[in-house]
Amino acid sequence: MTLSTKVSARQKSEYVKLASQNGISVSEWVACIIESNKNKYGTEGDPTKRELALEKEIDTVKKQNVRLAKDRESADYRVSLDMKRADKAIEERDEIRYQLKEKIVENDKLKNKIENHNPKFEEINDEKGFFGVFVSILGAIALGSMIMKD
Repeated sequence: MTLSTKVSARQKSEYVKLASQNGISVSEWVACIIESNKNKYGTEGDPTKRELALEKEIDTVKKQNVRLAKDRESADYRVSLDMKRADKAIEERDEIRYQLKEKIVENDKLKNKIENHNPKFEEINDEKGFFGVFVSILGAIALGSMIMKD
């Protein structure tokens, strides 16, 4: 059976050249082209089932990426809040430690002052003790002289 079509001289020379490169006649080349494209008429440019499946998979992956990005942003935000809270706690701890060290130094200074004044207290206590004994002796003498006068 013969099928024919009208083509320009330029198209015919191009088809002859393509057929001769493959080692076949123009008729065989045209038949091969028709056979390989016979089910594509009217669907040229339409996506295939595989392309549709891949598009659907791409959409699913994009949605997952968006959800993961939001989850990551949320996690990053929570981590930043926790880090700020931890930094604040560390600053408070350091401030309290500094205040404690100041109080320890102040306490040591007061202890040193007490230790420096301790000998003076002992001297005063010794003097008071000596004075007390002296007054007691004078009192006893005075009492004794009063008793003797009577």
